[in-house]
Amino acid sequence: MVKFKKSRFHRDFGPKSLFDRVIFKMNQENSLKLNGNHFNNRLKERKIHNIVIDEIKSFNTQDWELVTVEVRNDKRKFVNSTWEKEIDSVRYWITIGFGNTVQTIIKKDSSGVNNIIKYGAIYKFVEQVNLDLMDNK
Repeated sequence: MVKFKKSRFHRDFGPKSLFDRVIFKMNQENSLKLNGNHFNNRLKERKIHNIVIDEIKSFNTQDWELVTVEVRNDKRKFVNSTWEKEIDSVRYWITIGFGNTVQTIIKKDSSGVNNIIKYGAIYKFVEQVNLDLMDNK
């Protein structure tokens, strides 16, 4: 299996075009797949309640807030997105990857801004790729 390098972007730093593109694409999705081994192991390890699973099953972009997006460094298109929702006074983050499969879930207690791309050549390139994609949607 070939691994590719990724860069992570945060909602507070953009680029806006990338986050707009992810929301646009995720608005078109009707359901998420919850069958990944890693995700299901995290459900058990972290003792995630059924109410949270029900919220994930009824995922929509209006109820969850997009927090981070990872892009492939070679193509500058997104490969996964992390979304946040408060449920029963707990902040949960889910990461959705290829094929709309939920990759993981965590109870979040930090801002998530570590290892974030905020500027530079990759930032500008990702911004331009996603502006172009939105123009051609």
